[in-house]
Formats: sequence, C-alpha cells, structure tokens
Amino acid sequence: GSWVLYESDLNKDATPPPLVPPSAEKRKWKIVWRNVILFMLLHLGGLYGAYLFLTQAMWTTRIFTV
Repeated sequence: GSWVLYESDLNKDATPPPLVPPSAEKRKWKIVWRNVILFMLLHLGGLYGAYLFLTQAMWTTRIFTV
C-alpha cells in the first residue's frame, strides 16, 4: 500500500513508506495493576451473579430475563 487516499496525492519521486507503520512498532507492556484487580473483581461478581441466577432465582425471574 502507498498510504495515500488518491493517486494524485502520491509523490512518485519520494521514497516508499515502510511496510510497517510506526504505530505498529514493538512496545514494552505496562501492566496497570489497579485495572487488573478491578477487572478480576468485576468478573468474579459476574460469575457469582450467574451462579445466583442459576441456583437461587425464581423460575418467573429466569423467564422474564430471557
């Protein structure tokens, strides 16, 4: 790809762009532990809610939610 929208925008004398755009370069991962913990709590809450829905909810509630 030439990374231009229209052929008239293409400068034929310029060097071709690199195959990998700069935004795709390798980066060092930075783990945000606050987010990891919050997402773990969120997923545990979802699993607990699903467990309660399947074991404790009345059948009328299950039908209403479907």
